[in-house]
Amino acid sequence: ENNIQILELKSNDIKNISLSNLTTLRSIDLSSNKINYLSKKSLKQLPHLTEIILSNNNLEDIEPFAFKDLVNLR
Repeated sequence: ENNIQILELKSNDIKNISLSNLTTLRSIDLSSNKINYLSKKSLKQLPHLTEIILSNNNLEDIEPFAFKDLVNLR
């Protein structure tokens, strides 16, 4: 099992994300990347995630219910 609580991936030219099973993750910074789409499969099984930073991306489409399972998101 991992114990990652904070993940900083800003300014990495990331275009797609698929994060799952990071059960201890509380915060992720994906700012200043090239993400343009979030599907409902992009972020799953992240029960403790309270913060996701997506500023300065090229987000054009967020699939309905993409954040549905992120019950602790603020």
